[in-house]
Amino acid sequence: MIENVTEKTEKIATPSRILLIGVGGMGINALGTIHGLPGDHPELVAIDTDGAVLKAASVPRRVQIGATLTNGQSTGGDVDLGRRSANNEFTKLRELFVDVDLVVLITGLGGGVGSGAAPVIAQTARDEGTLVISVAALPFPFEGDERIRLAEKALDLLRRASHAVVTMPNQYLLEDAADEASLKDAFRKADEQLGTGFGVLWKLLAQHNLINLDFISLKHMLETAGGVCTMVYAEGGGKSKARLVLNRIMNHPAIKGDNVLSEANGLLVGVLGSPDMTLMDVQDVMNGIAGAVHSNARRFMGAGIDASMRNRIGVMLLIGGKAEEPKAEPMAEPPRIVPIPVPEDRKPKRAEQREFEMPTTATKGRFKDVEPTIHEGEDLDLPTFIRRGMKLTR
Repeated sequence: MIENVTEKTEKIATPSRILLIGVGGMGINALGTIHGLPGDHPELVAIDTDGAVLKAASVPRRVQIGATLTNGQSTGGDVDLGRRSANNEFTKLRELFVDVDLVVLITGLGGGVGSGAAPVIAQTARDEGTLVISVAALPFPFEGDERIRLAEKALDLLRRASHAVVTMPNQYLLEDAADEASLKDAFRKADEQLGTGFGVLWKLLAQHNLINLDFISLKHMLETAGGVCTMVYAEGGGKSKARLVLNRIMNHPAIKGDNVLSEANGLLVGVLGSPDMTLMDVQDVMNGIAGAVHSNARRFMGAGIDASMRNRIGVMLLIGGKAEEPKAEPMAEPPRIVPIPVPEDRKPKRAEQREFEMPTTATKGRFKDVEPTIHEGEDLDLPTFIRRGMKLTR
């Protein structure tokens, strides 16, 4: 939350300002679906190089990048052109993030604008002190190895530029969609998941609720997550809405069977329900989720009422990272020194070692004609061990 200081130096908390930004065709399509959802939503901004795509976007605010580089057209899948298009509009993009607390950047990776421009836009927002969550849709397997390779490379850059990245493999759409569903319907369903899920997050951050979720809690959760998150949203209606929404959460294709919840190191739960939602409903949802989460995971939550829900409960989860089991540090082993055999012809030749024999007599050499030094009958010019017949041990 931003704190404004009045003339009396009193601190007044103002609602968090959140931008949902669609970058490239996929991201802009997601914004269009979000814009058409009932109820309030955050500020929506569409960003692309293609003027025709922006003109057709059903979003009030649009930003064109790289017009001089692309002549107002698409990048044609050229990642470098997408990157340069964003860099050329640095001042325009920087102004976009003034006084913004949170940016949720939505894009599809594998193409020119998503893979090239999105990491630059995320980094620009982060440099302005804005908290950045990027949502990246990954290619279908049938789109080819090259597009997947470009997406993976862009995902690495996006993770470095963002505080957290929520990945949405398109394979989930195939698992979650009915057999007879059209491709358009499948993408629309994914867009609705994003829109309603982050809509819950926005409402819990921007207004007073039954259980308030503040901006600092979100920031702590993202720091705990280590930069990698999974986002899940589900709804349930009717008399058993709490049990129904919990069942849909647990069977969501993004987390089902992958131990995402049980191995998480951080979890943020947002619950938004109609005015008839009871405390027991919230407790049932939270208890069900808590039972699937690792005991070491840090948990944050918020819960609020929304009249537009109409006898329904919506639950949004941001699941972060992996919980590490405490384990003893392994003892460091000393390095093993393996002798290297030396060929016989390279071994150094040593002189033959003989037994050392101590002399029993001494010669005076050039002092042989000098008178000996006699004291009490002993010749002091001779070494003591010779004069006394001592044996030296080796």
